[in-house]
Amino acid sequence: PPPPHPPPPTATPTLYSSSAASDVYKRQLQLRDLGLAAILHDVGKVGVPGEILNKPGRLTPAEFEIMREHAEIGERMVASSPVLASIAPTVRGHHERMDGRGYPDGLVGDEISQNARIVAVCDAYDAMANTRQYRVGMGHDKAIAILREHSGSQWDPAAVEALVMTLVRRPMTEELHIRIDQIGRDTGIGTPGHLGCDCLPEAALDQIEREAQSHA
Repeated sequence: PPPPHPPPPTATPTLYSSSAASDVYKRQLQLRDLGLAAILHDVGKVGVPGEILNKPGRLTPAEFEIMREHAEIGERMVASSPVLASIAPTVRGHHERMDGRGYPDGLVGDEISQNARIVAVCDAYDAMANTRQYRVGMGHDKAIAILREHSGSQWDPAAVEALVMTLVRRPMTEELHIRIDQIGRDTGIGTPGHLGCDCLPEAALDQIEREAQSHA
């Protein structure tokens, strides 16, 4: 018998390919935006007075209210650039909390952009774990323990565990810390000198202060 005719061509493979390509492209854009936001999330601190930004102790409630403005200042700054506008939600939302007690909008859970949730976790880990010129870091294990303790209330559990797995596969190195610090200094953004870091739980701040005093 004659061989069966091949089925008529359909548009399905093209649709699958287009869909897959679109997913890959969207993922690449998201990763690009995440990388930019990780560098620029605190850019709004250029609008915070230096005496507050570099205060060597806890901020007063009034000073903290001024510090909080950096998220909205940063959003306006990046939103004004066509190249950076896509990271504006991450810059605005990187101090939101999963339980809705963050700022500036009090967003809850998935209302917070995924990139903002990731940056929040990484920012908090960096602030807790690493030693800076104005205080002693608490180290990797304690920082991870605090992230896990407040996972689900302050930070996204998926983002916390993703960071843990990333650090297991590729531990942070002193060289990387130096490069990150240099980026901050070169851009004038830097890291606030005060211990009242608004991305950390109160218990973490108390522990950082105790360890800093023990090394004084």
